Amino acid sequence: MNAVSEALARAAVYRFASRLWTEPTAAQREELAALAGALAGDLGEFGSALVATADPDRATLYHAVLGPSGACRDCESDFHGSPLAGNGPLIADIAGFYRAFAYAPEDETAAAPDHVATELGFLGYLAMKQ
Repeated sequence: MNAVSEALARAAVYRFASRLWTEPTAAQREELAALAGALAGDLGEFGSALVATADPDRATLYHAVLGPSGACRDCESDFHGSPLAGNGPLIADIAGFYRAFAYAPEDETAAAPDHVATELGFLGYLAMKQ
């Protein structure tokens, strides 16, 4: 496998992981199915199995588990928070990296600059740029 193929495969893995952390919708499920076909070997089989769980009817469960009201926090700043400055400096640093590399996430993964889906999308974007 050449360097370009490796970078594209890595980008597909990051994009797949990014989309897993977004709210389940029909569009998300379609994209996950397409990306699962691009994943190699066992990872592709595992990805295909995960696509079956990406049901838009599970949005309520998604919000019960993830996000501001969920049991599992999905933003980096939820674990960092400075008592004096709050989360602003961390979020500004992350957004600065995005601007430096001309990364502009699309709407469905742009929940916040420090959201796990946005950060994984950034890693996929960097793999594509490579």
